[in-house]
Amino acid sequence: MSISEAQQSQIAGLLGAGLQTLDLQQEVTFQKYSRIVLPLDGYVFWSPGPTITVPGALHHMMEMIQNEDETFGLASVFFTTQEPVTEFSDIPINTIYVARQGEFRYAFSRHAGYFQAAQTWHYQGHSIHPAMASQLLDTPGVLDPSRAVVSNSLPIWLSLNNYASPFIGGFSPGITLYPSEAVPANLPPPYGSVHIGDSDTRALQAFPLVKMIQVPLTTTILDDDDNLIFGSNDLPLEVDVLDEFGNPILVPKRVSHQLMADRVRIILYGLQNDEALSFYNSLLEFMRTQPGMGLMNMPAVRDGKRKQVELQALAMQKIIELEVSYNQAYATDVGLQLIKSASITILYGDP
Repeated sequence: MSISEAQQSQIAGLLGAGLQTLDLQQEVTFQKYSRIVLPLDGYVFWSPGPTITVPGALHHMMEMIQNEDETFGLASVFFTTQEPVTEFSDIPINTIYVARQGEFRYAFSRHAGYFQAAQTWHYQGHSIHPAMASQLLDTPGVLDPSRAVVSNSLPIWLSLNNYASPFIGGFSPGITLYPSEAVPANLPPPYGSVHIGDSDTRALQAFPLVKMIQVPLTTTILDDDDNLIFGSNDLPLEVDVLDEFGNPILVPKRVSHQLMADRVRIILYGLQNDEALSFYNSLLEFMRTQPGMGLMNMPAVRDGKRKQVELQALAMQKIIELEVSYNQAYATDVGLQLIKSASITILYGDP
């Protein structure tokens, strides 16, 4: 049985009146956030932007979550509105919208349904986990782009993106690597991901050596409203603090040296055999020309089996698994580029 336009309009009007009664003319304000990726190690943060207001009914249910490392209240949120929230569907892939109700902030990850007869839209999401709240840069200056987040060899692998062979006829990576589980949404191949699991890092040296070096004192530039000012790379602008003679002010910084080992899995998409082998050869050349990382196993290019039943086909997936040794301070130097920016005056003393 089909529903006529008149019946549709009548149903929509009745449900719309009920919705307005239930939500008490409620309006929800959503904060727009833009994605920021630290080039040092690929960590993702979100910078706040303008807000939008959407009328509708908001429903949520609460449950307590108790994990090994946290206990928090998780809210499952349902938002019903008579207007399609075009910002949720038309926004760029590097944008999200986050709303707040009391002490909970929540975001929607699913369009749960559209009831045509009632002309209502339903969106479903969850509250932001407390452990993830630091990824939202609501407080100016909390992000220091001159420091890496990770403690493994990931900065070294990401530096491969900028590798230029010093040899005539040398190899070039040809694709961009991303940290695992942080690949941009809907990214078309070719690209690669670098995975280092939480149990894939171990120490080869029993105790770290701690030294002090002198590095320039930096500060983040803010506007008149104490908001971060961003540069062309979508990172907050940092400048050196100068003394009265115009020289950078140097401050001591502890650097930890420890010999480490990582198990690393690189997954490549969109490469045929020749291109995959060219990437593999560029990787081996990179490791031979860079002094800070050594190979501990015999890696090879393997074919993966990534499938999608709708296509009845396999993706062009290649996998390379490596075990490498490196100095923790070298990984930090690569990520932070201390070799170029730091004064190499070494201050020996107690850590």
